[in-house]
Amino acid sequence: MIFWMGKNSRQMKGELEGSMARTLGEHESGWGVVWIAVLAVGREGMETALFIWATVRSSIENNVAATTTGVVLGLIIAIILGWAVYKGAARINMRMFFAVTGIFLIFVAAGICSYGIGDLQEAGVIPGVMNHAWNISHLLPENTSPLYWIYVVGQAMFQINVQPTVAQVIAWWVYLVPVLVLFILQIRGKVFAPSAPSTSSASARSAAPATDK
Repeated sequence: MIFWMGKNSRQMKGELEGSMARTLGEHESGWGVVWIAVLAVGREGMETALFIWATVRSSIENNVAATTTGVVLGLIIAIILGWAVYKGAARINMRMFFAVTGIFLIFVAAGICSYGIGDLQEAGVIPGVMNHAWNISHLLPENTSPLYWIYVVGQAMFQINVQPTVAQVIAWWVYLVPVLVLFILQIRGKVFAPSAPSTSSASARSAAPATDK
């Protein structure tokens, strides 16, 4: 998903603007633009909704208030940012936005990969469940300390483990390094660059209006 977004994000803006221009030309009321926004946001938002629902279902037994508060605050912040962008009060560099969020998601995915290796070790599929790389559980702050909540957030987002196995550490690095390098190269246009239109097709499009005339 990260690489697909990096490859196609440059084309998505033009395609969306073209769809809006065609819709406004056919329907002066503007309802077509509304439905384009609904379908675009709904298609991408369904993933987020399912993710939030699964997260709430898995953690609601432990702390209902914290889970519900986090979801509500996230939705409120999203609404405020959307309103600010719409009103022009905030301008977002989309290229920088996708770069930062992409790197963030890579670290999240590396944590999930490491967590999955730990689950396989606990199930006996992979050996070495007792072969820990380190144990820093004694450094954790008290449950009442504000620093403990920072640790809880980091653990939930990046699957931070104070007592990982050697296999988990190896899996984290084996995933993170190549994927992060490829993503940075993609940002710089070295790999996965979107294919440019061929010369023949471009000339054909430019010659089409002349033929109609």
